[in-house]
Amino acid sequence: MRSIFILAIIVVTSAFATAQSHRTMDLFNKGIAASTGGNYETALARFNEVHLRIEREGGSDRFFALTHYNLGVSFYHNRRLAEALEHLDKALRFSKQMYPQAHYLIGLIRFELDDLSGAEKSLRRSIALSADDAEAWYDLAYVYLAEKDNEGAKNAFEKAAKLGASGAAASLNNLGVLLALEGKLADAVLKFEKAAAADRTGVALVNLEKCRRFMDNSSVAGTANEFRFAARRSA
Repeated sequence: MRSIFILAIIVVTSAFATAQSHRTMDLFNKGIAASTGGNYETALARFNEVHLRIEREGGSDRFFALTHYNLGVSFYHNRRLAEALEHLDKALRFSKQMYPQAHYLIGLIRFELDDLSGAEKSLRRSIALSADDAEAWYDLAYVYLAEKDNEGAKNAFEKAAKLGASGAAASLNNLGVLLALEGKLADAVLKFEKAAAADRTGVALVNLEKCRRFMDNSSVAGTANEFRFAARRSA
């Protein structure tokens, strides 16, 4: 499950403990535990309780940002996307826009809503703050594909594969497809071979066999319709 990349798994520090009541921190930790376990309705209830309590008792900007981010994650998993965006925006305001995970999740939501320019903008902001985030590169590559920016997609898939994204095999496969469409069949074969070694769907292997046949026939005619992109893995 890629959802692990958008959970706020944090260790409660003594600084938080002194700023917030014991009950507030207990609710926060229970929300984290529920979210980690995939129980997003319970997580949403706990983080809503936390939010109500810190509105009364106060808290640091960082803790408000964490709470709003976790509310955004919980609303996202409960498919309440408008509310997720609202809380993620608040997380960014409290963190002075320095919350890469919030930018990332906003990018995913914008992509799901077919707002490609908004998705690209948010994912690029996430990467600007966390350049080694393989998942952000992976999702940005699919945004570029949807925008028909093959060069941007190729660069982003390359980054995702090198950084070990959960969709590394899909990234390598898709690199192979893009190279094949450029007529670079030998380079495409190398990507398909690497992808096939880790791909459980069989897509890369089929592409590899097709690509080898094209090379044997010394022809690239019709390749645009012969190769299959790997589907994007959901969060």
